[in-house]
Amino acid sequence: MEVTTRDMKNLGNIISVAYAVGIGTNGYIEYDIDNKQKLEDELYENAYKEALKKAQVILGKTNLNLKNPVTITDKSNGVIRAYSDYDYSYNLYASTDSKILEKSDKELMDKVLEKNVVINPSKLNISKEVYIEFEMN
Repeated sequence: MEVTTRDMKNLGNIISVAYAVGIGTNGYIEYDIDNKQKLEDELYENAYKEALKKAQVILGKTNLNLKNPVTITDKSNGVIRAYSDYDYSYNLYASTDSKILEKSDKELMDKVLEKNVVINPSKLNISKEVYIEFEMN
């Protein structure tokens, strides 16, 4: 089974509830970005603007004029990929109480709290390394 959520605050609760209702859980959590292409385009655009600004500052004290880029090389390690973290396994500890869903909410929550899983996703830094050579005259 695969579960997709955007609710990072309750991610651990999802795993805890699965445990409480007897679903053995194992695997990993994969964090991904919906708008990878847009983010990648913005990174390239910012890299170009930064390179252009630096080239203009460097050439500002000379008699040289900056022209169009001659080469643009992406030295990054491929495309933006999903980030995996937190391997877990509760298969051996899953409840076998098939009547758990018939019990009171308090009993269910008590069962959830037995395996209170806390997930703290870390900040993911995304960058691109781009080399730009400009023509000068």
